[in-house]
Amino acid sequence: VPALAWIVEMDLLADRLAAAWRQAGGASYVDTGIAARELTDDGVILRLDNGERLRTRLLLAADGAGSALRQSAGIDCEQRDYAQAGVVATVQTAEAPAGRALQRFLPGGPLALLPLAGRSCSIVWSQPRARAEHLAGLPTADFLAELNVAAEGWHGGVVDSGPRAAFPLWLQLARRYTDQRLALLGDAAHQVHPLAGQGLNLGLADVAVLTELLQWAHRGGIDLGDPRVLRRYEWQQRPRNWRAAHVFDLLERIHAVEQGPLVRLRQIGMQAVDRLPAVKQWLVRQAVGRS
Repeated sequence: VPALAWIVEMDLLADRLAAAWRQAGGASYVDTGIAARELTDDGVILRLDNGERLRTRLLLAADGAGSALRQSAGIDCEQRDYAQAGVVATVQTAEAPAGRALQRFLPGGPLALLPLAGRSCSIVWSQPRARAEHLAGLPTADFLAELNVAAEGWHGGVVDSGPRAAFPLWLQLARRYTDQRLALLGDAAHQVHPLAGQGLNLGLADVAVLTELLQWAHRGGIDLGDPRVLRRYEWQQRPRNWRAAHVFDLLERIHAVEQGPLVRLRQIGMQAVDRLPAVKQWLVRQAVGRS
C-alpha cells in the first residue's frame, strides 16, 4: 500500500469540513445548546438555549464523549477508566521523519510520534494521570529532555514543542446507538484508547454508514427517522465498533504488564508477526480498511 495512514492536522480538517458544509448549502450553524427536545408523531422539536425552536425528522448526537443528548435519552455506557491521560502536542524533530511514525510501549503507557509536514510531528503520550499532568506543565526544555529519553533521540531528537495539553483516557461504549429519532455518532457512541489512533476513523465510519442508509431511505420514500433506518445503523456499527474497541483494550492490557511470563509471551508474539509476511500484510489491510 502507498501509505498505512494519513496524519491530518485538526485545524486543516476542520477548515475543509467547514468549506464543504458551506458549499453544500441549506445548512445553518447556531452556536447554542439544546434546552429541551420534544418528540412528535413526525419528528423532534428542539428548544434551544437562545429561545429558538427547530423541527427535524432525525437528530444526530455527535456532541462528544460527554454527550448531553445521549444522557438525556437515558442511554447507558460500558466504561473502563484507564487511570491515564494522553499528553498531546505538536513538536519539531532535528531531522524530517519522511512519513515514518514511531510508537513505543513504555512503562505507564505508549508514546506515539506521528509525522506532519516537514519536521513537525504530533505526539500522544499516554501516562498515569499525575505524571501526564506533570509532563504537560513542565517548562519546554524540561519536557523535551523527558521526551527525548522516551523517544531515544528519534530522527535526531525533538528540538522544540508547541503548547501541551493532557486529556483523561477512558473506554466508553454506548449500550445502544439509537433512540426515537436519535442516532449517536463518533465519541458520543464510542470512546477508545488512542494507542491505535483509530478514534476519528471509527467516527468517520459511523458517518459513512449512516449517510448511505439515509440515502437509501430517501430513495425509497422512507422517513429518515424511521426505526428501520436506525436499526440498520445500529446493527452495522455497534458490533464493529465494539470489536475494535475491545481489541484496542486488549492491546492496552497486554502492554500494561511489565513483568512475569506474559512479557516473554508478548515478545515472542511480536517477533513471530515480524517474521510472517502474510500476517503482516493482513494487519496492514485491516489498518487501512481493506479487510
